[in-house]
Amino acid sequence: MGLIILHNSGVIYSNQTGGFACHYPEVEGVFALLTGNYSEQQKQLSKHFTSKKWRGNCGDGIDEEAADFIDSILEEYPCSEILRVDRCKLADLHEAWVFVDILTGRGDVAMQPVYGFAGEKGVLTWSNSK
Repeated sequence: MGLIILHNSGVIYSNQTGGFACHYPEVEGVFALLTGNYSEQQKQLSKHFTSKKWRGNCGDGIDEEAADFIDSILEEYPCSEILRVDRCKLADLHEAWVFVDILTGRGDVAMQPVYGFAGEKGVLTWSNSK
């Protein structure tokens, strides 16, 4: 699981996303590998997008309910509590490719992968479930 911080870097990142849709979106940025409790978060996110509601078919945007769920998962852990779903981009989001806002954090050591990027945008990404 990682965060692509949108930044002029000359480096393009991509991932297979969208469940069965198997999209390959790309953005330019800087990649921050998120470790620690993120494996549990990734499991929760994957389970959500393969549940009865989505059934692995989340390739054409998400709704407010899914955005609220993702935010609740991010808020559970100190390392990701500074990330929030970008509500202006819901139509562009899908499983394993979620645009986020990077908020001001407390400066904890655990947040070092995104230290100094408060106010910026990013893409939270993880392994596609399908």
